[in-house]
Amino acid sequence: MNVDRLAETIASDESLLRPQGDFGWRESTWRKWLTCDAGLRAIDRLRGTSVADSRGFLTVNRNEVMELAGGEDPSTDPVAAYTWSQVWGHGKTGYGAYRTAVTLGLAPPRGKASPAIEHGEATRRLASIAGTYLTEGAVRAYERAVDKNDLAIPYLGPAFGTKYLFFLEPADTPYRPLVLDELVGAALHEHAGDTFPAETGTFPSTRLYSTYLDAVEAVREHPSLTPRPAAERSRERIETALFRIGNALKGPAGPNDNRA
Repeated sequence: MNVDRLAETIASDESLLRPQGDFGWRESTWRKWLTCDAGLRAIDRLRGTSVADSRGFLTVNRNEVMELAGGEDPSTDPVAAYTWSQVWGHGKTGYGAYRTAVTLGLAPPRGKASPAIEHGEATRRLASIAGTYLTEGAVRAYERAVDKNDLAIPYLGPAFGTKYLFFLEPADTPYRPLVLDELVGAALHEHAGDTFPAETGTFPSTRLYSTYLDAVEAVREHPSLTPRPAAERSRERIETALFRIGNALKGPAGPNDNRA
């Protein structure tokens, strides 16, 4: 796997590795849809870290969400970490809370009369995903959770499934789970297309997810980036840089692009 072009693209633009800013979310929408006790408690705690902006949105940043998630045991009470990951992922979009409720079995999918999964079963699977990560690592957790294996949750795909995985690990450890969505996939395909096909960001196999984590490890140790302090080339910063590259390929960043 050759990551020269990918690493050099990131190294050539200072703005790609800058820290993320705050993002907005609307408390009332999440309270409307996350009707379970654990979900409401999670919203209460996130509300406590947020500041209101001039347009009525609450603002919070990735590090604050990570700090909240790091204080929980997701293998026994996973709904909090899952909720925070989805609030972060959806940001200001109006449909994020509803989509999260569908994956938690709290609301039926559009056009359906009943939920696609029971809430208790969704909670059990989220706990098992977390337990798998803690005991077997990111790739195995991805395989069971996202790659249509035994812990797959209806309507939870790679983009938002990997957001949950990301917040299970508070430290910048080797092969920590990272977000793999359409924009990250677009950057990988553009600059390392021999390894990452066009479907990397939409239908990534377990093998592709594992290769993505390998690529991030290789990029951060590339000679074009090693002169930088470790914090500036953390795995999270590399993932964010890939998102920004993908965003530029797809078009201007919109108001809901929290990582742009």
